[in-house]
Amino acid sequence: MKQPKGIYSVDLRLRVISAIDDGMPRKTAAQIFKVGFRTINRWVALRKKTGSLEPKKDWKKGHSHAIRDLEKFREFVQENSYLTLEEMAHKWGNISRSTVAVYIKKINFVKKNFKVVSREK
Repeated sequence: MKQPKGIYSVDLRLRVISAIDDGMPRKTAAQIFKVGFRTINRWVALRKKTGSLEPKKDWKKGHSHAIRDLEKFREFVQENSYLTLEEMAHKWGNISRSTVAVYIKKINFVKKNFKVVSREK
């Protein structure tokens, strides 16, 4: 059984890549070490790119956190409440309509009757 993504030790990575360097086919290494073939390809590419098999240190689970400054976004929403979610996404830049909708909820606003309004009374 394969391990879930992202929890392979550096030691295992080194053993797999060492076996491949010694001539073992990647498909065989995947079967012997119980690692996905695509994972091995990523490790080979990682070593070629960085010279190391260390996993990324600053990797975060979840969405991309496209909007980091909620106060700035709140001001943006208040100034542009008449726009559609698609128009807001385009105007904010490099985010999707669904991201705008998620963050509108986060700042305690709601889209009603073609306008964004505060949920607070």
